[in-house]
Amino acid sequence: MTPERWERLQELFLHAFELSASERATFLDGLAPEDEDLREELVRMLEAQVPSGEWPLPPARGADDPLLGTELGDYRLDEVLGRGGSGVVYRATQVSKGRTVAVKVLRADVARSASTYERFKREALAASKLHHPNLVRVQYLGRDAGLDYLVMDYVDGPNLRDQLRSCLAVPAEREVSTGPDLRDPRVCATLVRDLARALQHAHADRVLHRDVKPQNVLLDSRGTPHLTDFGLAKDLELADLTTSGEVAGTPHYMSPEQALAARHRINHRTDIYSLGAVLYELLSGRTPAAGETTAEVIHNILHKPVIPVRRRNHDVPAALALVCMQALRRRPERRYQSAEEMADDLDRFLAGESVGAKAQSIGERAVERLVDRRLLLRLLPAAAVLGVVVGGLLYFGSQRVYAHSQRPRVSVEIANGGDARVSYLPLDMRHLAAGPELELGSTKRGRLDDCIVPEGAGRILVRTEDGAFAEHYCELQAGDRVVVAARPTDLRESETEMIVFSGGQVVPRYEAGTLADALPSADGGVVQLPAFAIDDHCVTNGEYRAYLEASGRERPEYWSPAWRAIWDDPPRDDWDALPVVDLAFDDAVAYAEFYGKRLPTSLELEFARGAYDEPSWLDAELSRTATPAFNMFSPHVGRFGDQTKDTTGGAYLLYVQAAVQPRLPLGARLHHALGNVAEWTESRAVEMPGLDGMGARIVKADAWHGEYSPDGVQNTLMCNGMAYDGDSPQDQGFRCARSLGR
Repeated sequence: MTPERWERLQELFLHAFELSASERATFLDGLAPEDEDLREELVRMLEAQVPSGEWPLPPARGADDPLLGTELGDYRLDEVLGRGGSGVVYRATQVSKGRTVAVKVLRADVARSASTYERFKREALAASKLHHPNLVRVQYLGRDAGLDYLVMDYVDGPNLRDQLRSCLAVPAEREVSTGPDLRDPRVCATLVRDLARALQHAHADRVLHRDVKPQNVLLDSRGTPHLTDFGLAKDLELADLTTSGEVAGTPHYMSPEQALAARHRINHRTDIYSLGAVLYELLSGRTPAAGETTAEVIHNILHKPVIPVRRRNHDVPAALALVCMQALRRRPERRYQSAEEMADDLDRFLAGESVGAKAQSIGERAVERLVDRRLLLRLLPAAAVLGVVVGGLLYFGSQRVYAHSQRPRVSVEIANGGDARVSYLPLDMRHLAAGPELELGSTKRGRLDDCIVPEGAGRILVRTEDGAFAEHYCELQAGDRVVVAARPTDLRESETEMIVFSGGQVVPRYEAGTLADALPSADGGVVQLPAFAIDDHCVTNGEYRAYLEASGRERPEYWSPAWRAIWDDPPRDDWDALPVVDLAFDDAVAYAEFYGKRLPTSLELEFARGAYDEPSWLDAELSRTATPAFNMFSPHVGRFGDQTKDTTGGAYLLYVQAAVQPRLPLGARLHHALGNVAEWTESRAVEMPGLDGMGARIVKADAWHGEYSPDGVQNTLMCNGMAYDGDSPQDQGFRCARSLGR
């Protein structure tokens, strides 16, 4: 180590030594690129001097890890991929499926902090909602041996920071041997364009990342970027865990409003600034705001204008520099107003077209210089008086205009171009009517645009004069713009193939510890269930195959090669009569809506299964031949005849029964009231106290089994519900339902 680097290491140590535990973790995670090579030595120095009770970080990188080789649930930890202030990320193997995943383990001492643990769960919730080719998907949140962990897609490659350092170390006349060449501005623009598309997807689902930086971008073997680590993500549907005045994020990539910890001012444009900072570093090799301490970096973000990127690197194309600098504007309203807008400008640059970004005006540059020299402080008294007068006049009017502009809007397109009446039914958390049906209007030439609807859950109802009907479930938040493609279907004939229930008063008593406890209501919990119709059997493989052909959709991409091969060459003669399984919630919804129907709610399915009838009729069915629950998440539990089947598919092929049987059990009204496959319901489990299913749906009953236990019979007969991640299909099948109101 040179004397200059040793002096720099001492400066970093003295600064980190004075920080609190949480500040120290953030400081080390946000080291400037030029200081990354000092990190391991800095960690060792701190470990030797800081008391263990004040040391929140894991051992230095490369140290032995006692968890390596152990199993958490179904996952064996094989290799340490990285460490951070809250936990360790491992390359792991899912034992039951033999596939490679990434597992993030929350450190036990950090888990004792309530706020840190809640942020860990929030990362799972925020990321599980998002599915985009440039976002790392969270598959599962679990706990085992006292440790909490996240299971994520595994990305086999370096992070963007490490790739940049590798590229800058290669002489200009030589080619980069592995990964994208980040010395090429067009390569950088392409990567950031893809990340902007990913952020737009997250923002559309009302999720802010708040910690966009090169370390949180992973590159796969093809050089495709994947944004990860939603530990500081803010889901606008949930309460924010960051307290007022607390700075969240990595200092070098913070927007000015984020550095101020002005929580009420932070929105999706703070991620756009951070993405601009990433592009700036890729193009120049330096971060927009420099400084030797966190406080100095934040001061420079707030008070010093960003040096134009072309002054750092004259080889940066002028159009690309404009895009970068517009994303880094100090005032959010001067930046790109959406990540999609930034991505579109990068597409124009890559196509050789003129970009929409503009250079800063003379007035804007003058204001930034004034701010830098603090001359504006002398004007604050007069500005305050003027602001009170003008603000008082404009505030209430502007708030009303803004609130109106943020109300959710729905557009409806009729597939055959016909006319229809459109209405909206708001739903409560049990998916019962939360108010009167709202008329939205009639389509003209097959379309109805920009209908304002309430926030929350509801159904879009479409009716034609000839009796065709369609309904679409939706969950809308402020600012949402949704287009519904409706296919009204004449269901009057199909109702003869469905079972019609007139509804009635019910007390949801078979959701112990979950739905019933989470949703107290008046009158002792009694709710009025309206009339509905429901299929008498689950959707079969044959019916789903016919739907794929009629709709032009492909088989789900998440199906494994083995499952696709079984579908191509079914091993059972009755394959088309078996209930379809291994479908995600959205695919089940798409099927139902294609035929003008929907999924049943949790209450509807348990009502139709006879869970509210007198239980005496069940006694005759509890024999040795009963077929209650088998949980596909644990296929090794329970005996299947004289063998144990270790795979879900093996159990399915051995024990699943045809969806329609010639005889129904006494008292039952639906085929397989005692099991066969688990079934998706429309009912949402998120935000209900006592449920672990973040972003999950309630699934009713379980699946097949060769023998039963008392608990298994109880769960199936009483139609108990469980929370399942809507994007993690296992044994779930489904049947369709529909509302009867026309």
